[in-house]
Amino acid sequence: QESVTVKNVTFSGYADKVSLIKDASLSSVNRDQSYSYDTGFQISNGYPEDIPEFYVNETRQGAPFTISVTTTENQGVTYLATTERTELPRNSIYPVELNLNDFGIEITPYAYVEAVGVHYPVTYTPVSDNTYRVELATGSYFTLTPSSVNAGDGTSITDVTWGWTIPSDLPEGYVVNHGADGTVEGHFPAGGPPYYDKFNLLLNAQWNYNGVDYNRTYTFIIDVCHNEQWAIQQHLQGNGSRATDNASCWLGREYLNMYKTR
Repeated sequence: QESVTVKNVTFSGYADKVSLIKDASLSSVNRDQSYSYDTGFQISNGYPEDIPEFYVNETRQGAPFTISVTTTENQGVTYLATTERTELPRNSIYPVELNLNDFGIEITPYAYVEAVGVHYPVTYTPVSDNTYRVELATGSYFTLTPSSVNAGDGTSITDVTWGWTIPSDLPEGYVVNHGADGTVEGHFPAGGPPYYDKFNLLLNAQWNYNGVDYNRTYTFIIDVCHNEQWAIQQHLQGNGSRATDNASCWLGREYLNMYKTR
């Protein structure tokens, strides 16, 4: 609700090289490039601010991109978000709208696979990168359990009403259901790359804080992008407890809610 000063906006994860010939093969490409824009402008609720458009290399299908925003509040706060988009075609325009949010969700992901020749479920820790995106393996059974809302001043709010919205057009073979106590659960077909896909889950949270009622909806990206062998390796490592046409093209706009990471 109060104005904050934005010190920096960074877009990370795009390719360090691009072919001069469309669709030509490339070798040893690293997606480690970052564009950083130092600002100094103030933003406040209801008054958006634009940053100048910038250019990045064509980046072929792979991992999502990461966006961070650093502000001056409380001696420096960083907000972080991961995009749903995982590629940037050449000659395209990618609009992204960022919403800084003082309230974040504390949520616990849990997953396991039933491996051939192993007589017990092999639990593993899904990959999560401080944003609301979770990487899972094919053949997995999973649950997502929200526990609290974290306010910007460090308060943990536990008296929260939770409600999940599950898309009606899930990828073929994917099953997701509402679980008990505000959880969501599901499973995916086994078999690796042929069953890789992703979808969004919406989590609505309602609570009262300092006499104000809040009703917020959060988007969770579920990315099934690993095979069962990866899940087993995660377990063994000790993590078991837990290019386009020449014409310019507009890509779908993304709206990213960004939450404090420190």
